[in-house]
Amino acid sequence: MARVSQRVCCVEPNILNPRQLYYLQTELAKMAGDIKAFYLSDLIKDFKDAGLDNIQFKRINYIYPVKNKSVLNLMINGEPILQKVPIVNLFSASLVVCGQRGSDY
Repeated sequence: MARVSQRVCCVEPNILNPRQLYYLQTELAKMAGDIKAFYLSDLIKDFKDAGLDNIQFKRINYIYPVKNKSVLNLMINGEPILQKVPIVNLFSASLVVCGQRGSDY
């Protein structure tokens, strides 16, 4: 992607999230084949190795969706708070990493 695009972004599962660790052990995950969650440091290294710079990241999806509308509204409003809480913010469900090609490409 880095070779053909000026800017690259990816959203990947966060291996530090306990739910991800549990899911990777289930029969459903085993039947699906090669499923992998990632450490943020590995994703950043992959972006650097691909020649991308100005790398930025964000942790998202702390609370999983529910059908109850009032609980969903509470979750939507609570997620930005969880993103700022030290230690808790390490356990997001997903990682977003973006980078761009430098001027030397």
